[in-house]
Amino acid sequence: MKPIATVLTLLLVSPFLLAPQQASAQQAAGVSGAPTALSVPDAAPPARRIRSAYLSAGFGAALPLVHVDVGVFVAPRVVIEATAGLYIFSPLAGVGAEVHLLGDGEQPTHALVLGGHVLVDPTLGPSEWRSPGAESLGAGVDLLAGYRFLSDGGFLFRATAGGLVYTTGKQKIEAGPILLSLTFGAAF
Repeated sequence: MKPIATVLTLLLVSPFLLAPQQASAQQAAGVSGAPTALSVPDAAPPARRIRSAYLSAGFGAALPLVHVDVGVFVAPRVVIEATAGLYIFSPLAGVGAEVHLLGDGEQPTHALVLGGHVLVDPTLGPSEWRSPGAESLGAGVDLLAGYRFLSDGGFLFRATAGGLVYTTGKQKIEAGPILLSLTFGAAF
C-alpha cells in the first residue's frame, strides 16, 4: 500500500512542482501562454498622431535675424507656410512650401527639409518690387535645406541653411548671403 500512496502523492504534488519550471521554459523559448505575474502582454505601440498645423519662431546666425512662421500640413510630409521676419535692415514677409523627406512613417520624427519662400518687403508699395537701396531688400526667394524634429508631444525644432536670391535697385537679380536659422515651435 505504501508504493500506491507514494505514487498518488507524486501525481497530486507534481503539477505544482513542475508548473514554475514549465513556465520558465516556455518564457525562455518565447512561447506565450496565459499571462503570469512575470509576463507582460504584447501590446501594439500607439499610433502616432498626425499634426495639422504649427506655430514657430526662430533666429538666424546670419539671416534672418528673427522670424515667425505659421504652417499648415496639406499632406503629412508637405507644409504650406506663411513667414515674417527681419532680414538685414528690411522686414520681409511671404509664403512658401516645405517637403519633409526621409524618416519612417507618415510624419516622421526626424526629417530632411527642402523648401523655399517667396518674400516681399511689406513696407514697399505694390509697384516697388525692386530693392530701393543697399540698406533694404525688395522681393526675393529663399531656398533652404535642413533638419526637422517633431516629437510625439508636438515640440518642433528646425535647423536650416540656404540662400537668398533678390532683386536690386539696378534692375538685376543677385544672390544674397547664406541663410542660417534655428526655429522652435509647437505643432497641433
